[in-house]
Amino acid sequence: MIGAGITLATASLPLEVTAALAGVEYLVFEDDVTTDDPPSLFGQEFDGPMAGHAPGMPVHYDLHVWFWHDNPNGLFAPFNPALSC
Repeated sequence: MIGAGITLATASLPLEVTAALAGVEYLVFEDDVTTDDPPSLFGQEFDGPMAGHAPGMPVHYDLHVWFWHDNPNGLFAPFNPALSC
């Protein structure tokens, strides 16, 4: 069980950049987990706990879901080799 709400994080893009939503990353900070089990969503356990991806980012769990772009590695795989930045 997760004792926290969902927060939407957004990023600014230069006006000349075209982007399309391919998937989402759900993130739960370790301090917000209220059981010994990892958090889950859609019947899938989150990956983690893992160190933050940037300085100052706390230990967390995450779950990637490729809703809008097919991922040959699976709907819940952490990376999508069919896409590039």
